[in-house]
Amino acid sequence: MNRIYYLDNLRACVMILVVLFHAMLPYSTPDFYPYVLHSTKYHVAIDYIMLPMHCIMMPIFFLLSGYFSHLMFQNKGQIYFIRERAVKLGIPLLIGMILFIPLHFLVYLQTFLPHVDNIARHQSKPLSTIIGSVFATDLHNGSIYQIFFNPEYLWFIYYLLIYCTISIFCCWVKQKINLNYVLPQLSIIPLLLISVGLWVILSSFNLPYILTPITLTPSMQPLITYGVFYLLGWFYFSQPDNMLYFKNNYLILTLVASISLSIYAGLMLKYYHTSMINWSYQVTIPITFFLVISMMFITHAFIGLFAKFLDFYHFILAYLARISYWTYLIKIPFLLILQYFLIKTTIPIIFQLLLASLGAILLSAVSHQYLIKTTCLRKIC
Repeated sequence: MNRIYYLDNLRACVMILVVLFHAMLPYSTPDFYPYVLHSTKYHVAIDYIMLPMHCIMMPIFFLLSGYFSHLMFQNKGQIYFIRERAVKLGIPLLIGMILFIPLHFLVYLQTFLPHVDNIARHQSKPLSTIIGSVFATDLHNGSIYQIFFNPEYLWFIYYLLIYCTISIFCCWVKQKINLNYVLPQLSIIPLLLISVGLWVILSSFNLPYILTPITLTPSMQPLITYGVFYLLGWFYFSQPDNMLYFKNNYLILTLVASISLSIYAGLMLKYYHTSMINWSYQVTIPITFFLVISMMFITHAFIGLFAKFLDFYHFILAYLARISYWTYLIKIPFLLILQYFLIKTTIPIIFQLLLASLGAILLSAVSHQYLIKTTCLRKIC
């Protein structure tokens, strides 16, 4: 089957955005996004950049996942789909929880120990006593299990497993009902209606942003949100004319996305630091509306823009798309190692971001070449 170049290129660019987003985390303001590392050179401008990036990355990621999942299901069949998803999602998730997630704890411990040491000196107690007390508390309240028995940054794999299970049910429904007659071809109005429906649901959670779930217990807010985009991608494979519509109407999609995203970012940053703990419905409902509109339209605007201007083969983007899944899996450990040393330097923030991002992608590419491509691991990554 011929490659869909613009979707491959979009997948590569989203991967770059994801790496850059995580490279920015230590430089956001401390209250904006909790992270295991934080630089003293943080700047509010990073917050302004990260907000729209978060609206772009994950909706596109899950929409593309839904599209390519349906493509695999259609070409390979149900049995192959189930087996392949179990191997390529389930095994990396387990390996990551055993090997990669504890690295978060090690980095956290490195940043946490100096603080504990100060407490120990102030209280005239041995450092080991203070650390033991902290661990005993975490063990008692159960929080220590979050370090070792949760997906953490690999949450997206866990949610993909859930969505793939739902996909099997969707295919069963498709066999019983001709979806072409039930679901209309999408345009601006249906996208708005879907957005309003999602907005009504998300408003009940009273949060003006999408949570990043890190536990094995699914969080309903992100599960519903990204599930909508996954199912849209699954549906678009059945009706490719939708992709043509997005290509022909990329300007209006981009305009609506830009306006709503600007309003969302402005409202969010206006209220965030003053209302972070106790959000009121009067604040969250309008912000959530522009959040949903932003996610819905910017996702489809990107599809239209890439279909219009980037529907061709490019060897660098093709390579990045090929290693994108491995990069998603391994990026955080590489970034943490690089960031741990970079934030201690006097290098300007912009260059620290570039070095961390490029370094993580380069290390991902090298490790993919020698650990994945030439070994039996290529079957799961």
